[in-house]
Amino acid sequence: MRKRIKMLTWLLVISLGLNVYSILKMERAYNNMTNQLHGSINNTMHNLMHDISGLYRKIDEITQENRWVVSEEFIPNMEASTSEELHLNVEWSLNEVEKGAKIALLYRAKGEAEGWNQVIVNHTGGNNFSAPLILSPEKDYEYQLVSEGNIIKTNEITEIPPQHYKPSPLHYSGAGASSTNGKLLDFRISFAQREPVLFDFYKVKNVTAIIHYGNEQKVFPLKLRHIGRTEWELEMGPDDLEKSITAVMLEVEYANGAVEETDFTTEVLDVMRDMVR
Repeated sequence: MRKRIKMLTWLLVISLGLNVYSILKMERAYNNMTNQLHGSINNTMHNLMHDISGLYRKIDEITQENRWVVSEEFIPNMEASTSEELHLNVEWSLNEVEKGAKIALLYRAKGEAEGWNQVIVNHTGGNNFSAPLILSPEKDYEYQLVSEGNIIKTNEITEIPPQHYKPSPLHYSGAGASSTNGKLLDFRISFAQREPVLFDFYKVKNVTAIIHYGNEQKVFPLKLRHIGRTEWELEMGPDDLEKSITAVMLEVEYANGAVEETDFTTEVLDVMRDMVR
């Protein structure tokens, strides 16, 4: 009887050992299969991303090959320009030019029914051309290039970038403050021109902030700072922050005497809220 119990015990131990071994073997096989699957997925994704990148490059190459206007540049004529009349030279290169074709540049003010203005085009060599433009900062312009030969070819009607002939506006550039218990003790916010100032008469001369407190308002002259770039800083102390601000207007005076007023209420109040969080 004891021998039978002992034999059954050994059989049970061996059976359990075999089961444990089988489970461990299955787990190793599962892990190997999972690792192989992950490796296969990673390789497939890598190859797929490589193929997609190659496809994008091919599409870009085809687009560049089929692009008629290869490059274009707007160059300000400083000497001829005034604050009322901006002179620009446009230089561009074409992918191909039909022999004997007449190249023209047309431009017009948006929303006007006067039609296109055609300017004399200078052939500067090869497939390169240039043309002068005279623009008013009070208007928005668009232009189009035309080639007239056996085949008439044009590019899309394109906006003339406003930064080339309009004053560069001020934008929020940074802020600082001190606060206690969720209340501002002082507040500073700076503004700067993002785009390069191409003409001296478009440089900012003075900036004034008009802060509205409901029906009341207070005027703050902004201070000029030179910290890597030219900035205009608004400073407000505890007395200026006691009442609830309802509107913030910036009055910007340029070197030519032109004055623009811009609403910065949303930007300033958002920055103030961020400072006390």
